[in-house]
Amino acid sequence: MIWVFGASCVYAAPSVYGETDGNATLAAIVIALGTLPMVLVGTLTAPYVASIHVFPPELARRSKEALMKWVKSISSSTPMEITTIRVIGFQKRNTVDISNLKPLKTKFLRIANFELKNAPPARSAWDAWVKRTFKRHPQPQYFVGELETAVKRSRAPGVWKVVKEHIKAQSIRST
Repeated sequence: MIWVFGASCVYAAPSVYGETDGNATLAAIVIALGTLPMVLVGTLTAPYVASIHVFPPELARRSKEALMKWVKSISSSTPMEITTIRVIGFQKRNTVDISNLKPLKTKFLRIANFELKNAPPARSAWDAWVKRTFKRHPQPQYFVGELETAVKRSRAPGVWKVVKEHIKAQSIRST
């Protein structure tokens, strides 16, 4: 997407400026339209989670049975590292406690299915986008897919299902 913006600045805008006998307004419109794909992709794909890492204690790492036993009695203060992908392709890692996540109900045009409980409110949609994209604040909402292939590729299949149920159960208890 950044290539579209670069091409609109380097190739399209100068050619429009030259063909319209120096009309800077049209050249600026071409540059603004070149930013549109980058802004849309950045906004729409921000909540998609690339990976989630839960850090069990050393005893739980010794066998699958020990891991599943630990996960079934997981603490709400257990940290998780949630990795999302930014607009440019770099990874963005946020570390949150399990107790700080709550499930979101499915709504029309809502992408996310989890949300931070203590996310600071943004003043406007633009402020929210700038904060999510450029500043080091945690992403306020996340989308974790339910694909069976992703679960099978996991190092410990079945752990995310139990953690997700724990998040839903603690959300019901706290309301």
